[in-house]
Amino acid sequence: MTVLLRSETSFKAGTGAYNLITSIPDQTINLQNGTISGNSFSAEIVINNGDTIGVGIINGHFYGPNADEIAVNLILLDSDENANDYFIFTAGGIGQTQ
Repeated sequence: MTVLLRSETSFKAGTGAYNLITSIPDQTINLQNGTISGNSFSAEIVINNGDTIGVGIINGHFYGPNADEIAVNLILLDSDENANDYFIFTAGGIGQTQ
């Protein structure tokens, strides 16, 4: 089997038949009811800029001798009443302070 990898596809160019989102605007998310216990942290996420309304959770852990490293999970769900623009966003990450 041969797989052809192309640097430019209709999906990446934003012209594919199933492209519904071609860009994501900057967002401000607010953390509420956050806690840090030992090396764990968690908080509720609220986003409401008028166009995008959502809620979710963030949780993770600090690692390393000075808590210089972090691992995080984020889940954000649509919470407005418009069924035509429902979204789910999930992300995970690891990092280290400089």
